[in-house]
Amino acid sequence: MLRKKGTNEVYPENSIDNDPEKVLKTSQARRKLESIKEAGVEYGGCENLKISNLVAKTIEILECESIYKAALASNINAFYYSIQTQNTLETMNKKVATMEKQMAELMNNLNRQEWVEKEAEKNIAQELTDSDNREKCVAGKAM
Repeated sequence: MLRKKGTNEVYPENSIDNDPEKVLKTSQARRKLESIKEAGVEYGGCENLKISNLVAKTIEILECESIYKAALASNINAFYYSIQTQNTLETMNKKVATMEKQMAELMNNLNRQEWVEKEAEKNIAQELTDSDNREKCVAGKAM
């Protein structure tokens, strides 16, 4: 049995990953999560997002001469481009869905029209056959 550091919780030995790389990644992820929470953003959402604080910090970073200025500017441009692309994609998906619906309706109409034309051809052929039979019948009686 292993005891979780700093607590009285006890775990079976095989439940804790002893791989140093995974432990390092986990601790780095926790630190990132804590810094995100400090910025006013809850994990998994933006419920407590303090835009005024973030904008003030953003302005300060963009006004200083550091590598962070270029990195932040690059990220802002990338995120903006991503949002625009996502909006365009959503618009295109809606248009495609509308066009697919219209195409399905047109195909149904076309299939219906083809069926009507085939039925009309059958009726015409039947009328011609009936007409020929009547003529033969009348010609046979006349003889």
